Amino acid sequence: MSNTKELIVQGTMPFCLLSDYENQPSERLWKFFAMMSMPTWNIEIEYGSKSYVPNDHGGETCMYEFTIFGTEAFNLENATECVKEMIKLGARITQYHVNDLDAPAFMDLLKEVI
Repeated sequence: MSNTKELIVQGTMPFCLLSDYENQPSERLWKFFAMMSMPTWNIEIEYGSKSYVPNDHGGETCMYEFTIFGTEAFNLENATECVKEMIKLGARITQYHVNDLDAPAFMDLLKEVI
């Protein structure tokens, strides 16, 4: 069983993070996002304002600010792999913190994923 942890991930993500036809997201990432929509899981995602950045095709990509947050028992390795995959799919992570509530330890994991 996993320890209960507080999670915060912040940054920007492309509007097409889960529907990029060139780079398909893994089943793990799909499940992570699906879990955030369930009322029984205490990790949520909130979206903020949007901006546009140049892309490799000569156009612009719409990026949304986001915050993933909450308190839940989850597998830290799995969460870290999901954040790494988000980066591969174009997300820009500015904060990734975990606080283990069962074995008190605050972890700034931003360096682990960028």
